[in-house]
Amino acid sequence: MENKKNGYDLSRNWFNWCYENPEKIKPIHTAIYFYAVEICNRSGWKEKFGFPSQMVMESIGIKNWKTYIKALNDLIEFKFINMIEKSKNQHTSCIISLESATVKTTEALNKALSKQNQEHVPKQVQCTVSINKPITKKKEPRDKDLSPFDLISKEKASELKTWEKNNCENVHDYDDLIEAFNNTTGMEILSQKDKLEFNADMLILRFKNYANAWIRNQKGGKVVKLENTYDPDYVYFTTNTNSTEQKISATKFEAYRANEEKGGRVFTIIYPQKSRHAN
Repeated sequence: MENKKNGYDLSRNWFNWCYENPEKIKPIHTAIYFYAVEICNRSGWKEKFGFPSQMVMESIGIKNWKTYIKALNDLIEFKFINMIEKSKNQHTSCIISLESATVKTTEALNKALSKQNQEHVPKQVQCTVSINKPITKKKEPRDKDLSPFDLISKEKASELKTWEKNNCENVHDYDDLIEAFNNTTGMEILSQKDKLEFNADMLILRFKNYANAWIRNQKGGKVVKLENTYDPDYVYFTTNTNSTEQKISATKFEAYRANEEKGGRVFTIIYPQKSRHAN
C-alpha cells in the first residue's frame, strides 16, 4: 500500500531523529522543517512544492540569510528535505520535496517516554482498559482546507470559466500555471503579504492578474481582456502599497479613497477607466 505523508508521521519521525542526534539539531531546524510540512500540507501533500527563502524567513522570524541557508542545507544533509531545484534568483522559489522524510523510524524515544511514564504513575492507578475509538465519517473539505485555485473553482466557477474560455488557449501549460499560482498565493496568504485574504472575491482578481502576467511572459503570449469580466457596480483598483487588484462598491469608493489618501496611499483605477472615479 502506498505510504502517504501526514503531519503526525512527519512530526514523530523528526523528533525521534532529534532524540538520537541532539548534537546536530537547533531550534531553527525544527522551525524551517515544520514550516515546510505546513506548506506541503496546504498544497495537498504534493510531492514537490515551492519554498521561497524570503517568505520562509519572514514567517519564522529569521533575519540573517546565511543563518537560514545553513540550516536549510543541514536539513538536506539530514535527508529530511530534498532540494529538487534551487532558486534562480531572489524573485523565484526553490523547489523541494519531503519524500525522504517519511522513511526515518526509531524506537529510542518511544522507549524513553514509555519508561518515564511508568516511573511516574503510581502502581494503584495502573490498569488495563479497552479504549473504543469511534469511527467518524470522512467530512467534506472545508473552504480553508482547499487550495486557492480550488476555492476559486468552487465559489467563482462562472467567472473562472469565462476567463478560461477566452484565455486558456494562450497558456502553454495550464497545470503549471495553477501550481505556480497556488504556491505563490498560498505563501502570500500565510505571510499576510499585501493583506491578501483567503476569500474567493479577492482570489479571483489575484488569479486573473497572475495568469495575465504569466501569459505576457510567454513567447507570443496574448491576453484576452474582456470588459464584461468587471462588475460595473464596483471600482477596481491597485495602490502604491498593494499591487494586487482590488474592488469595492462604487457607492463606497469615494469615501474609502478619501480616508485612505490621508495616510499617503495613492490609488490607480483599473476599471472603470473613464468615470467620475478616474485619477
